[in-house]
Amino acid sequence: MPTIPYKLKDGRRIQGITTLKSQQIAWGKDGLLYWANDQGLNGITLEEARNTATVPGTLAHYLIECYLRGDKDGIQRLLGRRYSEVADLI
Repeated sequence: MPTIPYKLKDGRRIQGITTLKSQQIAWGKDGLLYWANDQGLNGITLEEARNTATVPGTLAHYLIECYLRGDKDGIQRLLGRRYSEVADLI
């Protein structure tokens, strides 16, 4: 899953929260190793597990960024027909 580059208004690239969290919190790597091992023990490949775990977060980031930019078209492209269910919230 490709990462989305995060940039400040002046164009400087900054780290995302996942990167910062894993550097700051002691349980970051151990927790991920435990999770990955558990997935494997349950017969789930790393790619399957990673896609299941990361896609919702990537989509949430995209929706939040669209909302903050006022990009209703971007939200509508992602949600398709379900857009009408949330259109009044944005």
